[in-house]
Amino acid sequence: MKKIKIIIIYALSIFIFAYNAYAGSNFIAGNITYYLPGGEELTEHIVNNLSYKIHLYGGIIENNYKESPPLTLSLFKNGIFAPQGGEIHNITFGKLESDSLKSAVVYFTIFDGVNNAEHYLAIITPQGNKYHITQAIMDYAKMDVEGIQIKNGKIYLSILSHGPNDPRCCPSLNETLCLKITKGKIVKTP
Repeated sequence: MKKIKIIIIYALSIFIFAYNAYAGSNFIAGNITYYLPGGEELTEHIVNNLSYKIHLYGGIIENNYKESPPLTLSLFKNGIFAPQGGEIHNITFGKLESDSLKSAVVYFTIFDGVNNAEHYLAIITPQGNKYHITQAIMDYAKMDVEGIQIKNGKIYLSILSHGPNDPRCCPSLNETLCLKITKGKIVKTP
């Protein structure tokens, strides 16, 4: 009888975890904003060779092994961050505000040191002699970005998200996720 109770509690905890992972998908797990030197008109070459703030896993930081490290500014070269299997998958250019310069929306992934990848979305806008970057960590367990469009000041992500019977590896639902920048954060919008 005790084993049955343990099995039921275990099964219930798995159900609750799965429900929370898929129901009411938020997709955005964290937001940051920072500046980098620059300011020239954005090109694919510039975006592929900027530094982005990422988690560096499994490394020694200040002589201590970090299991859950802070975000660290890390230089990509030609769209790749080799030390941690990072890769830029999509760059889309467009105007997010009618009077602004062309911005870039960048989707990239970084190996998390276990068996997954962290998914990031960065919005880069030239401001004078610097680049303003608004960046979000996307909830990779809920989606996979297939494409990006910028229209009417909004960002539209074509995504595959998980249906109720999809395994973690294989999302199958085609959806469009609409995002915008509000008060310095990337937020979901209708």
